[in-house]
Amino acid sequence: MIDFKVEIGRDTFGTFVETENYNDLDELEDLLIERFSLIPKGIIGGSDNTGGLYRLYFNDSVSAKKLDQIINGLSS
Repeated sequence: MIDFKVEIGRDTFGTFVETENYNDLDELEDLLIERFSLIPKGIIGGSDNTGGLYRLYFNDSVSAKKLDQIINGLSS
């Protein structure tokens, strides 16, 4: 379903998925909301703090492991 690179990580703000451009992040956000009812708590886009990458953050109840499983399923 997705054909772009997605990184998963965690920092002091929470667990996040990270993409290289906003359109990919927007597509991923739509999939996570519609298929898995995962509502993000925030987006940080293209700042120096993220190395120019775009991040979609989730609250602490969404683990990096769960996001990894979901992303792997969407990448198949």
